[in-house]
Amino acid sequence: MASPGTVHTGLWTNWEAGPVIGRTLTVDYQTGAYIVAALAIFVRIVGARMWDVIRFILFRLSSSPQPEDGLYHQQQAALRNVEGNSQILIVLLDLWLAWRKKIDLAIRRTSRISIPAIINYIAFAAAGIFVSRVTNARPGSEVLLTRSNTGCGYMDFFAAKDLGTPSMAQRLHMFSAYRSIESQAYALSEQCYSGSEPIPSTACPVFGRNLVPWKLITGVDCPFGAELCDGADTVKLTSGRIDSLHHMGINSEPEHTAYLEIESTCSILNITSRLKEGTLSSIRSSTADAKNIGYMNDWYFSSIDLGPSTLIPMNSTYAIPQFVNWKDGSANTTLGSEQISLVDFDSTVGASSTLWGTDVRSFTPIPALNHPDSVHSPWFAATQPAPVEGMYLPNSPLSVLACTTTRLLCLPTSPPTCIPLFPDPGRTPSIPANASLPFSSPLQRSIATRLARAATDTDIFDSVRNRGADALLACRLSRVQSSIGLSADQWIKELSHLFSVGMIQLQAASYLFAGDVAGAGSITRAKPALEQEWMCGAQVVSSEAFSGFSVLGLGIVLGVGGLVVLLSLVVEGGTHWVERKVGAALYRQEEWRDLGVWWLMRGACEGRVTGVWEGKGEVPTTRERAERWVMPCGYVDGEERRDDKSRVEAKRASAMEQRVDEGREQERLYAQRGWIAPGTAR
Repeated sequence: MASPGTVHTGLWTNWEAGPVIGRTLTVDYQTGAYIVAALAIFVRIVGARMWDVIRFILFRLSSSPQPEDGLYHQQQAALRNVEGNSQILIVLLDLWLAWRKKIDLAIRRTSRISIPAIINYIAFAAAGIFVSRVTNARPGSEVLLTRSNTGCGYMDFFAAKDLGTPSMAQRLHMFSAYRSIESQAYALSEQCYSGSEPIPSTACPVFGRNLVPWKLITGVDCPFGAELCDGADTVKLTSGRIDSLHHMGINSEPEHTAYLEIESTCSILNITSRLKEGTLSSIRSSTADAKNIGYMNDWYFSSIDLGPSTLIPMNSTYAIPQFVNWKDGSANTTLGSEQISLVDFDSTVGASSTLWGTDVRSFTPIPALNHPDSVHSPWFAATQPAPVEGMYLPNSPLSVLACTTTRLLCLPTSPPTCIPLFPDPGRTPSIPANASLPFSSPLQRSIATRLARAATDTDIFDSVRNRGADALLACRLSRVQSSIGLSADQWIKELSHLFSVGMIQLQAASYLFAGDVAGAGSITRAKPALEQEWMCGAQVVSSEAFSGFSVLGLGIVLGVGGLVVLLSLVVEGGTHWVERKVGAALYRQEEWRDLGVWWLMRGACEGRVTGVWEGKGEVPTTRERAERWVMPCGYVDGEERRDDKSRVEAKRASAMEQRVDEGREQERLYAQRGWIAPGTAR
């Protein structure tokens, strides 16, 4: 429900998650994709550096000053030089295959290294995949609308300067907004609700943060009196708590929230004693206004008497002309082609059609529909055989679904404080003047007023008033004067659909304070009161065009990852420095150094008397500045070069002397400290 130009990009606080966890960074979708990709690469780098730390620890834990077998030395060499998780697993497999018949428990010894390598590999592979979930503030993502002083406030088409008289353009813009909302609500109701439960999907943008879940309760008492309730089927639809923060998306601290509770009890009334048939003159009142509809006096009507009509002079609540005789399907020859304007239909049942080719919108009553199968739904009951063989007609020309709705505005006190609200469409009702609510702040009062206005401006049957039979799902199953069969619970499906639509329209009525509706014209708004202005920049909605990242999640990923990288850089040098300072055994350091690739090269070359090497650091060097040789270390196909034989013998003697001197110095140092020198027999 948000467009790119109306969304705040940057940092903001999502108060539903709290001041710390709710700190959010919002960016456009493309930038968000770059951030996720960069985080995945960063996690992979951290995983590699973590393996460096692990293999250093494993090397030291395995290191021994005692004589060991070949598998030990090869594993230590692998830990010293193989840096990748996958590479060392391949090396370990090769070692196990080579040693499994020569050494007992070879698989156990290799598993001491392979298991940590596998765990590290899987952990960071998963972290790379799910890092966006850790850093994502909310799936969807939730975004904050920008503050707009010109597009904020309650929709009011009396807000113009023309002495409070709305212009036609203003009316059209308002009606356009309502129809756009209604269309979107219908689509969302079917796409995003499964019965009474919202479907968790990012493809369900709403006029707020989350769709409102509700419950359907059967087996309740009918609220319309014994006569009308005799044998009536009754259900209750209840929204539960509709929270200003969680559902409406009004972004405030939790202590300032308010909530609504809406409950509708609906029954299929028993109208046997209230159903009448006859000419209009027999059911209308004899007032002076009767002349306004005098041309219809002799027409035959089916009417229902639940109280006098408030729109035309008629004792009956609602009446329909017998366009088609519902008993035998014959046409009413007295109809003519006049437009029929009948009216007060809060819960009519009909199938929308166009009257005989004109563009007049009217109704072909449900009683006129033929069904190929009998219908046992109480609102659409059709079990009477029709003149057409194999078809069925409705049991009654009219059937009534009646609902009573309770609306409560509540504050989250302990216990909750609630007051009833009453519908007052098109006016400016809010909280009843005599209501006493313990508001904790002006912010909470402004939120409660906004919820009250939304609740009193909407009703679950608004769509029936606006769309007529088109509001019913059953309408899609009919064409001209025929309809395919309906299930026994069709009336419950209709109620569920209408209630879901009503919940979405309720959210939209609140949303219109701070947001615009796609497809609607420029909406005239009244300037918000001073204590309400903060809500102009506090509307949260869901949008797939943006990505939201948790600042805390980003901080954890980057912080922990940075520490791992730093640890991998200092763990080796730091450990060796501490050991030298405290006088600990140095055989682990020396083994680590000697198994490094450069020292292994020195040993290989000195063993073949190629150059004289010196130095005890990470990288040894040759003593002579211009020393040169051909790999491997002065040998060609395993043979010494004949023309360099004298030089080789001289260097061999020099290298042997150096090694002897170094060996004596090492033995003296080990004896002085009471250690067992490497290579000494146990």
